[in-house]
Amino acid sequence: MLGVFNSFKELVETQSGLSLKSLRIDNKRECSSAKFDGFCADFRMQHQYTVSYFPQWNEVVERKNITIMEMVRCLLAEKKVVPKYFWAKTTNTVVHLLNKLPTIAVKDISPIEAWNGTRPTLKHLRVFGCIFYAHVPKMRRGKLDEKVEEVVFIRYI
Repeated sequence: MLGVFNSFKELVETQSGLSLKSLRIDNKRECSSAKFDGFCADFRMQHQYTVSYFPQWNEVVERKNITIMEMVRCLLAEKKVVPKYFWAKTTNTVVHLLNKLPTIAVKDISPIEAWNGTRPTLKHLRVFGCIFYAHVPKMRRGKLDEKVEEVVFIRYI
């Protein structure tokens, strides 16, 4: 877990030009070790613990998780062509959209715009669950096979 967090920390600090000042996590074992505490101390990062299995201590995150999952549920209910086992890919789509939509939390701009200062483009957006045609590369088709295949859109790359 420490290696993954360190990679995340480096990515965030490189992209933002700022350093992480605090880390708030629940009291589960993967982030509560002497090694993890030492890592935080080395970088002068405040390591805050919340009570395990008590989501009310982190209301903002819990509310956002509920919002995301409600949107996932709505998209899957609306488009019957997308099976429920695609919930994780649908969640990626929802988060992608939320990151491009303006929000009051960052003064009516999108989170992406707040993060990197550039207004996001919306030209690539498609209707979730729509049918489109994808090119089939030569190595995946025979001489007389179709050059395109019909697919259902479920997520952005």
